[in-house]
Amino acid sequence: MKFESNMSSVFTQITTGMIHKLERIGELVLGDAVILAPVDLGFLRGQGSYRVVEDGVRIAFNAEYAAIQEFGGEIKPVHKKNLAIPIDDSAKHKSPGEFNNLFIIVAKEHLYLAMDQPNGEPRFMFLLVKKVQMPAHPYLRPAVHKNLNNILRILAA
Repeated sequence: MKFESNMSSVFTQITTGMIHKLERIGELVLGDAVILAPVDLGFLRGQGSYRVVEDGVRIAFNAEYAAIQEFGGEIKPVHKKNLAIPIDDSAKHKSPGEFNNLFIIVAKEHLYLAMDQPNGEPRFMFLLVKKVQMPAHPYLRPAVHKNLNNILRILAA
């Protein structure tokens, strides 16, 4: 009597089924994380992806500021003495180097970069600071928590 095992086939079916489940979980959590991600220009929302790995599913956002948005933390200047925080709408999403006519104003123990206006009054463009404490704006962890019951249902199916 010859014995043949279908173990390989069973293992393939189990593995394939688990991969499909993990893909569904990745799509589900990523979809909600994208919705919950903080929006300024919308760049972070477009950087999310997931992939199935040996031990589960990995969801990531490929933006250099993704982690500081999720967890918060301290931001310090890297190449300059100060961070330049835009305080005028026309300076938003720009750096001081994009302006030719800025000058420093010291007012009430703060440093500002300003520019002259036609009326002779200074227009305050940037606040200069040594560091800032960025509050957390979590989006990935809440997406996981929101979907815990759905994740358990997918894995149990």
